[in-house]
Amino acid sequence: MHSSVLPIFRSDSLLAVLDAVLGTPDPVSTSDVIRVTGLSQPLAHRELKRLTETGLFLEKRIGRSALFQADESNPAVSHLRALTAIVLGPQNHLARALKGIPGIECSLIFGSFAARASGVPGGNPNDIDLLIVGNPDRRAVYGAVEGVEGVVGREVNISFVRPERWASGEGELVQRVKANPTLELTVA
Repeated sequence: MHSSVLPIFRSDSLLAVLDAVLGTPDPVSTSDVIRVTGLSQPLAHRELKRLTETGLFLEKRIGRSALFQADESNPAVSHLRALTAIVLGPQNHLARALKGIPGIECSLIFGSFAARASGVPGGNPNDIDLLIVGNPDRRAVYGAVEGVEGVVGREVNISFVRPERWASGEGELVQRVKANPTLELTVA
């Protein structure tokens, strides 16, 4: 997490909680937020409470548990979701979209976006290059990624590589990807 990318966020923990709740239409528990963000229980609880008090999140109590979700009636929520996506980049959104698609052994962002994220100077990337290693249903991958493009504000170009070709390092694309910065997505 990098709140320094756009310093309007007061902390990385705030940014993590925003992403955990704004990144899904489903209500999430404090335990879900802790699991996704790695924050301590007191810190996650404090951030969730603040965001609920400001009117950005709704809280629903079920016994002793609380579920949180974005208050879509608040006009700031859609803009905050977009800013969070810009600051965190497309990694979390792509990983969530690809999660559960069978046949993906590895997925990573390469090209200019990965280069800029790794500190290589250059212009602002216009698109995101995504490499899928494995044998997934391609329609499922394209369908999953389609919804991410609008959220991250960039076109996602997908390339597929069979696991044996990736392992052997054969082919121009594989060699180029392996020789340059990448951002691996955790989709398991």
